[in-house]
Amino acid sequence: MTAARRPLLADALRLAIEAWTADLRWARGCAPATVVEREQRIAEARAWLGELAWEKTCSCGRRYTREEWDALPLLGRQAGEPDLELRNCGGCGSTLAVEAD
Repeated sequence: MTAARRPLLADALRLAIEAWTADLRWARGCAPATVVEREQRIAEARAWLGELAWEKTCSCGRRYTREEWDALPLLGRQAGEPDLELRNCGGCGSTLAVEAD
C-alpha cells in the first residue's frame, strides 16, 4: 500500500469506529453481553487502527511504517520511563527511538 493511500484508509476506519461507538447508544437497551461484545470490538478496531496509522519519521525525511521499522536492525533498548527501542535510519544512519512495546 502506498503512503498516499494509508491516510485515506485510516480516515475510513476512523469513521467506521465512530459509527460503532454511536451504535452503542442504541445497544444500551440490549442485553449486557451485547454491549460488552460491541465495546470489545470497538477496542480491537481502535488498536488495529493505531497500528495501521503508526509511522516514524527521521529528520532526513524518511518515513517508516511499523512493518518497516520492525525490519530495521535493532540497536538496543534504553531503560527508563518509558523504555525506548533504538534503531538506525536506513537513509542517513541517524539513531531513532520509539517507546518499546
